[in-house]
Amino acid sequence: MKLKIQLHFTNKDIAILSLLSGLWALTEINLGLFLRAFKLPFSGALLTFLGLVILFLAKDAVPQKGTAILVGILTAYLKLFFLGGLAFFPIIAILVESFLVEISLISNHNNRTNTIIAGVLAMCWSLIHPFFTQGLLSGWGMSRVYETFFKRSTEILGISSQSIFSVILVVIFVHFLLGILASIVGLKLTRQIYFLSPSQIAHERYQNL
Repeated sequence: MKLKIQLHFTNKDIAILSLLSGLWALTEINLGLFLRAFKLPFSGALLTFLGLVILFLAKDAVPQKGTAILVGILTAYLKLFFLGGLAFFPIIAILVESFLVEISLISNHNNRTNTIIAGVLAMCWSLIHPFFTQGLLSGWGMSRVYETFFKRSTEILGISSQSIFSVILVVIFVHFLLGILASIVGLKLTRQIYFLSPSQIAHERYQNL
């Protein structure tokens, strides 16, 4: 049995996806450097949140299979072009998040439930990402990454270092919340765009959201 996938993107589709990819890359590069320079809490989760909103907009603007993955690839290329090897680990995050959104919305039914699932899955990867890239690929080891993660989390949340379970629970909750919020923001922006569009197709798609 052969799996056959055909992707058909018009020039207009490519232009829209390129614009959104450029926006995501610009956000990752500029805002990412700012957040890391000041060591602000949950910087990775915030970047993932903004990336998810852009992915949801792309998936609705061009409702085809492969849209999210294409945006992820274009964004990864742009970030690699401007930052070089420094962007290697963030690129992994971008590609994985795009893939998770794509498989969650593979049916092309970008309803509330599917979008929330996509947001939560991608945001959960943001939580796992340091353990995979730094712990495994960089050779730090899981224990060192866990110690760093736990120390920073207790400092940010102001929770006693003795409350291991509480710290982990709060961090997971924050990521789940951001994933759900990203899906809601993405849907609301999509509805606003459709509401402003005079076309009947846009009106029908708005009614189905």
